[in-house]
Amino acid sequence: MFLSQSVDAQDHLIDSLRFNQSTADDIVDLLRGKVSGVHVCATDGRVSGLELLNIRGFNAVNGDNQPLIVVDGVELSSNTNMNRNAFWQKGDENYTSPLSPLAFLSTQDIESIEVLKDASATSRYGSKGANGVIVIKTRMATTESFSASVTSNIGMNFPSISHNHYLNVAANSKKTSYYVSANFRNVESNISGCNSNYGGLLAGFENKTNSLIKFGMKVNLAGGQISGYTSTAHPGKPSYTLSLRDSERWGITAYEWMTDYDDDNIEYRALISSFLQFNVTPKFSIDINLGCDFYKNQRGIWYGSSTPLGRPSIDNIHGGAAAQLSSTLLNYNADISFNYKTFFFGDHSFGVSAFAKADGENNIH
Repeated sequence: MFLSQSVDAQDHLIDSLRFNQSTADDIVDLLRGKVSGVHVCATDGRVSGLELLNIRGFNAVNGDNQPLIVVDGVELSSNTNMNRNAFWQKGDENYTSPLSPLAFLSTQDIESIEVLKDASATSRYGSKGANGVIVIKTRMATTESFSASVTSNIGMNFPSISHNHYLNVAANSKKTSYYVSANFRNVESNISGCNSNYGGLLAGFENKTNSLIKFGMKVNLAGGQISGYTSTAHPGKPSYTLSLRDSERWGITAYEWMTDYDDDNIEYRALISSFLQFNVTPKFSIDINLGCDFYKNQRGIWYGSSTPLGRPSIDNIHGGAAAQLSSTLLNYNADISFNYKTFFFGDHSFGVSAFAKADGENNIH
């Protein structure tokens, strides 16, 4: 059981953003340079690669400094394939590029992003929130009528070309609202074998039976494929980027990296969330939230005979090295909160919340 309280002049404790999503290539672009204290750094130049998010002021408690990511109340599973080396036996001879945990989300589905960077991060999420929390909320209907829209756009961001297609249908009445969207996104790099394709479906509804009870549910289904190159490596080890600068020094050309190295990742994700809110009085409410994240990932990596790791040797006469990484994760979380909030002196507020939560993560294989 946790207890927190706050006195604030606004309805929120931290920065809250709303954006024009059509101009952003990915979710992280919506944060870049827009929230004080949040540092965004790309780990390499590959398509849909991991961009590290660091909320200044937090130390590495759980082995890294990456914040917890929560989407529609669902705490995302940690992908064991994102941060481990495929050829761990080779030590620092191999570098496996991390993948973005947010690649499955379409920017046009985002309604808001909140960054928890104070005590509220740990009071609500415990040790999981020790490095800060990124809270993402997807869209719902905003007008009291039926609406539908279709958008398509093509973007150029050296060295890649992307195209996005998005469809959504929404309706809102006094008691019920719903939102359904579908999207397809493709990014093609001018580097051979470096691309990504993602598609997704989002469906949500909310019902306000009366002034006392409100409930809702969201389902977010997505799947995609990422193929890339070894843009970065451990210090002092060859990579595609270094070969572009001096292929003789590293013993492999950039063309050989493109033609003799493969890194293909396929992933599927299903997020399911629901909530039930009891407004006991105008100042006192009880909230119940349930969330589930099912994630499946399969990644294959190949180093051909012209690459340093795959060159023929006494133990490997014909050369080449292959690795297969796979994981199936199921993450769940549930919480109940009791909230009291009152306003004074106009727009100032005082609030107290007591809540309990349970969560777990199962690595199915």
